[in-house]
Amino acid sequence: MPTPVPPRVPGEVRILALGGPTTEDASNESGVHWPLALECLLEERGRPDVRVLNAGMSAYTTAHSLVRYQLDLVHTEPDVVLVMHNINDLTVTYYAAATGQQVDPNYLVKYGRREYTGLVDESDVVLSRLLHFFATRLLPPATDLLPPERWRPYDLEDGARLFERNLRWLVLAIRSSGATPVLLTMPRSDDPGVVDATRRLVNSPGVSLLPEAHAFFADFDRFNDVVRSVGAAEGVPVADMARALPTRPDLFLDVVHYSTEGSREFGRRLADESRHWLPPSSGTVLDTKTKAPCEGVF
Repeated sequence: MPTPVPPRVPGEVRILALGGPTTEDASNESGVHWPLALECLLEERGRPDVRVLNAGMSAYTTAHSLVRYQLDLVHTEPDVVLVMHNINDLTVTYYAAATGQQVDPNYLVKYGRREYTGLVDESDVVLSRLLHFFATRLLPPATDLLPPERWRPYDLEDGARLFERNLRWLVLAIRSSGATPVLLTMPRSDDPGVVDATRRLVNSPGVSLLPEAHAFFADFDRFNDVVRSVGAAEGVPVADMARALPTRPDLFLDVVHYSTEGSREFGRRLADESRHWLPPSSGTVLDTKTKAPCEGVF
């Protein structure tokens, strides 16, 4: 998101991307995120009237995006709002199980904690976005997690119901603002070895936060099914990126975060999908000085 956000100009088609770290897409060193790739591709394909604003934020869930949209981002006056959530909402369920608690409607079991919601300080000004991302967003201290044998058995449907509720409220909030909501399913790696490596990375000695690969894949896919079902029930376009993006290893840094090439390929596939929800061209050509530069993106 540029600061300040450029004012709308007549004929501009403004797209806002909402989500967590897989939308912010800050985990590769090149600075190429898929909303940027999408804008550059659309311009290349004859849509210089389109501006894409990346409002994704690491660690955010549907609950965070709902609040932020209504209190802040609605003032950016988008025409289309792309919403992609899954992994952070899903891990609320895991965090509850690993701390012997139940999932609560406000996600406080995970997010009512200093590790996830602490104030930004000078440690956020760093040279390596990748290193800082993993250190403070994906891998916060988890000293209160339980050994796997002491996990509370979790009912995934408790979390899925809250996820569905929040998605429906997001759709309502976006529509109420006059914009078109578009829901995105979230791609993942299908390599169990990648999941095992991620588990070793995020699990502290003797404790655990992620289940084994087969369970994680099933849970993750269940949350993508919620996205599809909400889209169908609400009559909202769904860009099924989980099925559109190849699962090649070179496209992923870990289980869900994209490499630079993964971000580019995501942008390509989403640009192809955009014919289903992108408003017609206005013929306006936006001033390139107010848009992110596309040099080096592809």
